[in-house]
Amino acid sequence: MALKKTKHYFKDMQNQAVNEESKTNMKNTVVKPEIKHSLRTDITTELNKVYLTQAVLKEVLKNELTKSCDGLEHIFSSVVVSAVNIAGQRFVEMKNLPVWYDREQSLLFSKEMYNFYGSSSSVDAFYDNIDKKIGSFIFRVPKQEEFIKSFQINISNPVIKKDVDSILYAGSHYYRFLLENNIIADRNSNYDVPYWSTRNVLVILVSSLKSSNSNSTPHESVKLWLKNNLIPDGLDEETENDYKMFCENYDLLEPYIKGNKASLYFDKESFKQDVLSGKFASEFYDENNYYDFNFNEIYNDIVSGKKDLSDFTFFKKNLLECDYKRANISPYTEKQLTDLNLGHWELAEPADADAIEINVPETEHFIARPPQMDVIKNGVCGIDFGTKSTVVACFKNEARLLRVGEGDFTKAPELEDYENPTVIELRDLAGFVKNYKARAGRPFTEWEQLTVSHQAAEAIMDDKDEKTNYYSVFSELKQWAIDKKRRLMLCDKKGKTIEIKPYQELKDGDFDPIEIYAYYLGLYINNMNNGIYMHYVLSFPVNYELAVRDKLLKSFERGLKKALPFALLKDEAVMKNFKIYAGASEPAAYAISALQEFKLQPEATGESACYGVFDFGGGTTDFDFGIEEIPEDGRSKYKITQFGSGGDVYLGGENILLLLAYEVYKDNLKAMREKQIPFVLPPKGELFSGAETLIYGKGEGSQQAYLNSRRLAEELRPVWERKGDYKAKFTRESYSKKFLTNKGELVEVPLKVNVNKLENIIKAQIESGVQNFFTAFRKAFKDKNIKLPVHIFLAGNSSKSPVVKELFEKYIKQEEAAIAETILVNDGKSKSTDKCFVLHLPLGAAYKIEAQEVKRQSLRDIKRNQLIADMNGSGREFAEKTGDEKPVNLDMDFDKIHTGKTGVVFGLLRSRKGARDVKIVNKNNDANNEVQFRYLLGVSDHNENFKPVIGWGVGYNKWEKFTWADEEDFDLFYTSEPKALEGNLPAAKVSRVFCSIDSDEVSEDANIYIRKTAPDKIQYTVAEEDEISSFNENTWPHKIYSQTLEE
Repeated sequence: MALKKTKHYFKDMQNQAVNEESKTNMKNTVVKPEIKHSLRTDITTELNKVYLTQAVLKEVLKNELTKSCDGLEHIFSSVVVSAVNIAGQRFVEMKNLPVWYDREQSLLFSKEMYNFYGSSSSVDAFYDNIDKKIGSFIFRVPKQEEFIKSFQINISNPVIKKDVDSILYAGSHYYRFLLENNIIADRNSNYDVPYWSTRNVLVILVSSLKSSNSNSTPHESVKLWLKNNLIPDGLDEETENDYKMFCENYDLLEPYIKGNKASLYFDKESFKQDVLSGKFASEFYDENNYYDFNFNEIYNDIVSGKKDLSDFTFFKKNLLECDYKRANISPYTEKQLTDLNLGHWELAEPADADAIEINVPETEHFIARPPQMDVIKNGVCGIDFGTKSTVVACFKNEARLLRVGEGDFTKAPELEDYENPTVIELRDLAGFVKNYKARAGRPFTEWEQLTVSHQAAEAIMDDKDEKTNYYSVFSELKQWAIDKKRRLMLCDKKGKTIEIKPYQELKDGDFDPIEIYAYYLGLYINNMNNGIYMHYVLSFPVNYELAVRDKLLKSFERGLKKALPFALLKDEAVMKNFKIYAGASEPAAYAISALQEFKLQPEATGESACYGVFDFGGGTTDFDFGIEEIPEDGRSKYKITQFGSGGDVYLGGENILLLLAYEVYKDNLKAMREKQIPFVLPPKGELFSGAETLIYGKGEGSQQAYLNSRRLAEELRPVWERKGDYKAKFTRESYSKKFLTNKGELVEVPLKVNVNKLENIIKAQIESGVQNFFTAFRKAFKDKNIKLPVHIFLAGNSSKSPVVKELFEKYIKQEEAAIAETILVNDGKSKSTDKCFVLHLPLGAAYKIEAQEVKRQSLRDIKRNQLIADMNGSGREFAEKTGDEKPVNLDMDFDKIHTGKTGVVFGLLRSRKGARDVKIVNKNNDANNEVQFRYLLGVSDHNENFKPVIGWGVGYNKWEKFTWADEEDFDLFYTSEPKALEGNLPAAKVSRVFCSIDSDEVSEDANIYIRKTAPDKIQYTVAEEDEISSFNENTWPHKIYSQTLEE
């Protein structure tokens, strides 16, 4: 390492002055496994020694050696600049030897010359007695051409001027000069050969620096000088000292001094590689600098205590950038290490088994901060794990949103920063996994190994390497979690592939993308800027079965704990307070926020607000229906009773995009078939003839097929979101897109995009969802004693689509018309029904409609029970929007804004355990907290429509008659769409499974009975009516068949 002699990087321990009161003179030692910190956990502590693992110490030394390599290269460059400037002259005198240099011939000429007086017969004897050695050089008399080039009459050199005939040497003038082969010559090219009479001759001596006396460029000349330890006159003192060092150590450094006619440089990278590998292990110095590049010796001397570390620059940088390296979070300031009111968590960590104890010099300050001090006792974090984006809000004194993946906290926030893309990007998977497994808490993973959220999402549309980007970016975490068959094949940027099993099949220790995503959320939640949260509550869609919810909670628990400091994980008293649990469902949580933000919460006991939520997200659409009231027992401020739910498992913004992409694919089928472009069949997509080698079903698609589908879907996003001049983009004649063939080749395919057709598809998909919503609404509110109006809340980012608003307006009109007709038929009286529904656009929506005061009225006044039973269709958006959202300061309060997306997490926190704010009574789930069975079970009727036979009202493990057992086989039709209850859904549009019974169980007198056993599983058996009524699991004589239902 290179440092001034007055301040060595390493100090000998015996020469170091030690303050006995605050520092110790113990040698650096490898800490044994049982030796640990004994710091208090309630105060910060200034350390007089720090602990570096062997790996970290090596990194510290490597960094300092790297800096020294950089410094050496910089010094060399400076030396070369100065020396080349001198070498630009033809003749250069040397300072350390009595010689001068001629660049035109790469020759050295001695300043020491010899006078000879005699004839040719005696010159040899004279020449033999001359001392021809100067330094390490052996000199000789010049050849004829050498003399001419350097001494001809028109040339000035260091010993003679041009146009001068003689050299004045030792008080005499010499006109003739001795050359090789006993030739004597003058400057005017007159020669006497080989015999000449007595003459007064000057003997000039030369030495060649090259095998052939060719011209050398200034850069080549400097290299010759360095190699031959020739110091040119004209360098300043500091540069000359540096120059000498390179001369004296040229043999060591020669492999790294490289160049050509026009350059001369120090090969820093090769040198650095050899130093860090131990291949180069030498030390040298000059008058100003000491260079020690013996890595292993330095390391061993520090470990043994012979030398002490006194430059902590890299160690401090490592501490301050710890979370920058992990998660791209802005580096901490140096006060984090030196301020007693701050301090650093990692300095309070127990020493690892291989740690080296390093004394801290008086000039440095390191403050250890136990992470226990930063546990927020009343803090809780809400997490809305979404299909496209995830929202996190932390509650301390109030609930505030958190940015994830946007690590530069010095930048002003934007609203989009708080909707964190649910995406991970694999860059160096092997390196990440190795680091992740190496430590129980806050492992030394690197952001450059695996990224998440905003930065990862940007990589999806990076066109530099479409194939690599798709394989390395995984943006369907939530879809994968609920797909029981989907396997993944991911590939990081380095080409390492990993096969991932379906989520439900993952075992302990398997790579779990959801756990990793949760780990990064944990790093952003829990750091030295925010403190540490020990309570977490997650929201889930209404239709997530218990097994999926439990597994997701475990994945999040592992990831969140991994992001906690190890010192905290070891503290049992603190960790017993760690909690993670499932809170309100996503639509219910949103309803809590909407009721508050739209000022619809009841104000007194006996009042209530009735609502329905249409939560239109990226992957699914959830419905939730309920009533909020003030409980009489006063155990909470408000109580929400959920008594109806439903949804469309495939109606989501991202699924619509995939469907649009598939329609464009079909519209360009000829070109796609010619190029053999594979694609994935999206939810609700229909196969075409001849699709066998092109279209893959769910869970069966190749990576090329998934890539093509996702990339084209992203390309069509402006159509879905109505952004920019999307119509112009897709109507230009030259529009094309790159796709991967079945062979993995990237090819360009011209595309025709019918935007009007796509917009009609979007409308049809959403309209189906709106129809399902109102059917589920009628079912939910049937026989419920509620007060009108019913507030319909549009939630989720996909609800921002103007099409959603337009369709709800249409169907609310129809719904209210049906209500009015029902009243007239039953009462014969005309009553106003235009205030049955109040539609609320998503919180924070850009479009608003003037608020209107809506009076509550009892449903009993319009013969509620009979009315609800007969309601059909849809309705008008009567709610002239209650644009009464709380004012926010857009400069200061971005992290408190309630939107159609962020509203979920705010409601989640209000309904958390212990808040006593909003209590939720969920009547949608059974006693074991399992969601209701997902499907209606039925048959195809005479009109080829789906006819429900077993509805949602039948609970688990109850045998219900389905059909006759007079044949071995029967078709079981099923669907999760509520509109199927109306009886006009074509059977061809629902799912069907072919079921069988054993031939010996076929009977004209028996029936097939079905019972629900799980949200997507049934069992069936053959029995007569009197048998099934006395069913006993242990003694049942008939076979029980099992069937899993999939859409």
